[in-house]
Amino acid sequence: MWDAYGYNAEDYDAGTGMSYLRARYLNIAMGGFITEDTYKGNIFNPASLNLRGYVEGNPVTYTDPSGHASRRNYVEIEYSSGDSFYTVRTGNVVEFVLLPQYSAPKSSIPAPTPTLKPTQTPTLPPKPTPMPTDSPPKSPIIAVNQAGPTIGLSAEERAIIVEAARARLGMKYNSMKCSRLSKQAYAAIGIDLGRENAAYQAQLAKKLNWEISADDLKEGDLIFWYMPDCSCGREAEVHHVGVYVGNGKVVESSTSRDAVVERNIWEGAGFAIYSYVSPQK
Repeated sequence: MWDAYGYNAEDYDAGTGMSYLRARYLNIAMGGFITEDTYKGNIFNPASLNLRGYVEGNPVTYTDPSGHASRRNYVEIEYSSGDSFYTVRTGNVVEFVLLPQYSAPKSSIPAPTPTLKPTQTPTLPPKPTPMPTDSPPKSPIIAVNQAGPTIGLSAEERAIIVEAARARLGMKYNSMKCSRLSKQAYAAIGIDLGRENAAYQAQLAKKLNWEISADDLKEGDLIFWYMPDCSCGREAEVHHVGVYVGNGKVVESSTSRDAVVERNIWEGAGFAIYSYVSPQK
């Protein structure tokens, strides 16, 4: 019998000491799942290779509502400071994420000159010590997708992206929406796509020159769809994204099927392909 809500507000059965996380049961006392995950983990993230482990052994930072994949336990708040825009991620931990691609242009209006009294002597601040040209500035800010030389994805990295996308097949739409699917698939190789929002990810790709032609599409690349007749205010009316897995197939989270599915590349029902994207490191 389920006793309302337990750890992380999930269904809890006091008789068995288990929490139901949709795909599997979590043994709270043991701190792990009673069955192995269908997702076999990422070789570049050793903690994910424990198929019975809960949130890679880090419950302070992560939760696992689906029973398949951990996610950060935070809320994003946006704000601006000076010439830059930031996203503050708050939860059990706090991160400050600088988004340089959305930096505001510097004002051309000169700063006002302070008026000094006759007895005052202006005190100039000390000149900052110049940083070596071959060393990045020290800062607590985590830069996301800094501009600079890019490196194409290797065949091994593309295979990991496809594997991560297919590992989420069958998950319900509400727990694995399309932009969350793309973000988590690329997180498996260390690329951060930013927000879980298809329109945001498509515009990020455009700003970073990640767009490619249909002829250059490879396994692991992304496909974005937009709604030409929609006027809801999204950037370019982009509403959907999927992971291309080869042979004309795409893994996507489908609202009509209420699940993550693998299907042929499609257009119709008010949707058209907006762009093909190959994110770079």
